Amino acid sequence: MVQPWLEVEAMGNGLSPRETQMNPPTHTDVLVAGPLADTLDQKQNFPYHSIPDFPLSTVPGHVGQLVFGLLEGVPVLCMQGRFHYYEGYPIWKSLTDWTDTGGLRASHLSRIVTGAIYFRSQKLPCDLHPFPFGIRFPAMNKAYDEDLRNDAKRIAKELDIDTHVHEGVYACVGGPSYETIAELRMMKMMGINAIGKSLLV
Repeated sequence: MVQPWLEVEAMGNGLSPRETQMNPPTHTDVLVAGPLADTLDQKQNFPYHSIPDFPLSTVPGHVGQLVFGLLEGVPVLCMQGRFHYYEGYPIWKSLTDWTDTGGLRASHLSRIVTGAIYFRSQKLPCDLHPFPFGIRFPAMNKAYDEDLRNDAKRIAKELDIDTHVHEGVYACVGGPSYETIAELRMMKMMGINAIGKSLLV
């Protein structure tokens, strides 16, 4: 059995700076944006199937490629197509920090996550150990950094959009179906503000 971190290394080697015209820096912003990727300057496409061990998108409408490029001069990596736990991938390949989410509060247009509730059997990537990427039993009491949340609120105020930005709790569900009316009612009673299928928070 191939260890997961060896697959991660193979993916990274398949996208090494030598393989791209941009030679991106160590820190590159990652975006999930189909149409936005088409507007990048100096863009270079990498279909998922050309990257060793990379998951493939099976959802209709998901192009299935990474796009390197410049967004107003800033190096970015756009994902055109996501992958999900319900598509049959192991949890460590399907949990990400990008997702489409739905809101339970009509007046909350943007959310700063303060906590999360998981409505599925696995939370963190429990099939990754032993592995070199972090500790096995991380404490979650300070998972949502207060300083970063305060920075987000400060920036929202500077942009005069603070009345539309609210702190709230995110719920992670398994999919692929959407929630029933009863489930939505229960989540709202629990104080949940947003729901999604693939976000790792």
